[in-house]
Amino acid sequence: MPKPQTITYTGRIVDNKKQAPILGAKVTFVSQGNSIICYTDIEGIYRLEVNTNKSDSIHAKLTVEANGYKTYYSSIKVSPKQKDLGDIKLLEPHEIKTLNSYPETDTFIPIPIIATILAGLFMITILALQTSNSKTPVNKRNDSINIYHP
Repeated sequence: MPKPQTITYTGRIVDNKKQAPILGAKVTFVSQGNSIICYTDIEGIYRLEVNTNKSDSIHAKLTVEANGYKTYYSSIKVSPKQKDLGDIKLLEPHEIKTLNSYPETDTFIPIPIIATILAGLFMITILALQTSNSKTPVNKRNDSINIYHP
């Protein structure tokens, strides 16, 4: 039976948009019914000290919670060889978008659509001006014939 060992896994929690570290994020690591909770430091770094009897990989659930951010959930597989879990980017609530939703802010309208709308308005204006400036047709035949009536 392998000797119990403590492995320290590290990672960093950052803001998705700003790439800034998040201080005080709660990181929960659950494996084989055991929970380990730690918090990020000023640099957004967390350290999980995991006691294990295994020399191979461990399956776990990782949860990250921070004020002003959506909770992050993940199933991970960690091994004694790879102790750096990398960066986890947390999203602010307004950054979450579904396939059928529209952005709440920063509405973006592509330039070709704007150009097409402006060209259409320009053509309508030109046509309206031409129609309103046209005069009633004059019967040229009557101008060329001079009829004398006594």
